[in-house]
Amino acid sequence: MKTICIACGKVFKKRSAQKRCKPCQKAYRKARCASYYQNHREELRVWSAAYYDKNTEAVKARVAAYAEKHKAEIKIKDQKRHKSRYAKHPVYQSVYGHHYKIFSSRRQSDHNYRGMPFCEEWNPDRGGRYEAGEQWIIENLESSRWLLAAYRGPREGVHAGQSGVGVSPEAE
Repeated sequence: MKTICIACGKVFKKRSAQKRCKPCQKAYRKARCASYYQNHREELRVWSAAYYDKNTEAVKARVAAYAEKHKAEIKIKDQKRHKSRYAKHPVYQSVYGHHYKIFSSRRQSDHNYRGMPFCEEWNPDRGGRYEAGEQWIIENLESSRWLLAAYRGPREGVHAGQSGVGVSPEAE
């Protein structure tokens, strides 16, 4: 039996009490699911916390069983994450980390960072560059010398001024 989709008006083959064609069904379900979670976020958070409190041991056992079963996959993912996270120079990583904690972090332990001042020339949200902050720290702070002495990596030329890092965007 053929019928017309109530969302887009296309003719489609009807199965059961269907009112929408397949693409419109998927879009409708996705929107309905998103709006449900948005409207019931607090209720779901409370329900999840209550469930975890009631079934703590069972949840921990499931997590442990999953980790044991997928140990090799998890190890590879962790290695990739670690490698990409720490591939950059430690001073650059410090500037990036402070920016993240001030502007993006949702962790409760980072609440003291929120609202702290952050140099405009270093802030990529306002046209700055993390590299400018990295270069400034390397040139002006004596405490960064021990990091530079310990670091051996792909950005070694930066410290001798051999790359364009720290150059203002107007100069490029």
